[in-house]
Amino acid sequence: MLPLISVVVPVYNREKYVIQALKSVERQGYAPLEVLVIDDGSVDRSLRRIQGRSWKFPLRILKLRRSAGPSVARRVGIKNALGTWIAFLDADDRWHPDKLSELMSRRTASTRFLFSDASLVSGAGKVLARKAMKKLQTRAYRKKIRSLWGVPFFPLTSTVLVERRFLERAGSFDPQFRHVAEDVDVWFRLLRKLRPGGVFCSPRPLTCYRRHRGQTSYFVRSPGVTTHQLWLQKRPGGGAEKEEKSLDAAMWWLKNGRDWLALTRDL
Repeated sequence: MLPLISVVVPVYNREKYVIQALKSVERQGYAPLEVLVIDDGSVDRSLRRIQGRSWKFPLRILKLRRSAGPSVARRVGIKNALGTWIAFLDADDRWHPDKLSELMSRRTASTRFLFSDASLVSGAGKVLARKAMKKLQTRAYRKKIRSLWGVPFFPLTSTVLVERRFLERAGSFDPQFRHVAEDVDVWFRLLRKLRPGGVFCSPRPLTCYRRHRGQTSYFVRSPGVTTHQLWLQKRPGGGAEKEEKSLDAAMWWLKNGRDWLALTRDL
């Protein structure tokens, strides 16, 4: 029996992009069990646009009473999911038709966490970089990631496919992180808990990662300034160091149990 995949899509005021995101799920060669759209208190026409169409997959819409951020929205999706595997898709991104089939074909008995490279696109859909991770993460940073976990770069959330049981045991998304660093936090924790052979990264750009105004994750304030760099700038005497030091800083905060929220509260 093929593993069952639940797709979790948090939505907050994404009427411009959400239909493209869901259409990319329809085009998957490996059909998901279901798609869970979690409305994080949208005040635009996102939900009306979704509900105004018929979809080729089972769709469930869960509404939050008020906006709580992507961590809470994703947690609600995971809690209500029926699948044994969870795939994440942000409402402003979209998948290559081979995304799920490619990653599932690479799964072994020990694999718990899979992801891929991504294309970087503009708000209008123009391709800015066919392989985004070389543009988004420096060579030194990627070298550090490889030395720690044997993967070529740090994952973007819309590229991730993860075993649900493993994700829940690792603690899932932390609600403290409303709009900044929630994905970095959870993927650090998961990667640290993986055993040899537990992770696979495809070099193929199986996701289109969209950069646009109004974006709240990964990049903060100015293009090219990652959350990791901002963490480093919050450390005493930190801001002048190069980005390759930022991973060490982030890992230090994890190891010592510090409150990461304090590092990003004022951003």
